[in-house]
Amino acid sequence: MAAHWYAAAMILVAAPTTAVLSKPVVVDQVAPVGPTGAASEFVQLRNVSAEPVDISNWHLSACVGKRIQTLGTMPLGTVLAPKGQQGQYFLVASSYYDNQLATPDLDFQAGLVPANGGVRLTDVQLTTVDSVGFAPESPCTEVAPATVPPYGAVRRDANGTDTGDNAVDFTSRPPEPHNSLG
Repeated sequence: MAAHWYAAAMILVAAPTTAVLSKPVVVDQVAPVGPTGAASEFVQLRNVSAEPVDISNWHLSACVGKRIQTLGTMPLGTVLAPKGQQGQYFLVASSYYDNQLATPDLDFQAGLVPANGGVRLTDVQLTTVDSVGFAPESPCTEVAPATVPPYGAVRRDANGTDTGDNAVDFTSRPPEPHNSLG
């Protein structure tokens, strides 16, 4: 009698997980709408790596509808300190910004972020480093848009986690801006 061998296959199905992206600098907090309009708007960048990051000549842009409008360029010598150290943040605000919580490190002449748009950070090669969008059609939106807060900000968690999905990464919370000194 011939022996028959059967191979059994085991298939493991894992629950979907959200991958964490490895980016040294993220858009950490955005206040796109405020009670005083452009005087309340800001974008906070953050170094989430263990090493200093030179962001000289990096660009911050606003997504306005499907257009991308450059707001400005980070000055030469702009280096963000490692995560957890003073200098890990960089605050960008419109020239109308009047929040007493933190003085901007850099300001621009225009209002920053339309509520149906978003912001994008690019490096010196104009490669997108990070972005956050508030509308599905915005070129700044990563996967799904972040919810526009009513007179507040959207912020990442305390670790600056970036999964590449704005709806997952950002939650509406009261503004808490930090500049390079805080």
